Amino acid sequence: MAYSQSGLIEATDYNTLAGANTSITATDINSVWAWGANSRGYGQTAVASVSAASTVTATQWASLINTLNSANVHIYGTPSGLTANTAGQLIGYSGSLQTKINSANSQRMLFSSN
Repeated sequence: MAYSQSGLIEATDYNTLAGANTSITATDINSVWAWGANSRGYGQTAVASVSAASTVTATQWASLINTLNSANVHIYGTPSGLTANTAGQLIGYSGSLQTKINSANSQRMLFSSN
């Protein structure tokens, strides 16, 4: 099942949003944040993947959101507007998450001086 309203967030959904450490895809956060190629990747620690049989925890989800927020602060001077969960909280659906990751990828060469 793909990441969607009222659906479960499966490991494959999370791993698609995070991307591999060596990703150069314009639709995952590791392409901007971690290792990339050419003009991609800030060289920071990659968001870790979740094993296929595991449940995505609030802490892992928070890592994804916090990394997106860090990338956005670098690019735009402000976070993404998404709030990270804390341990034990249910993970809520955000219809704008993929759009915000895509935007960070497309604007990755910008730098806010704020």
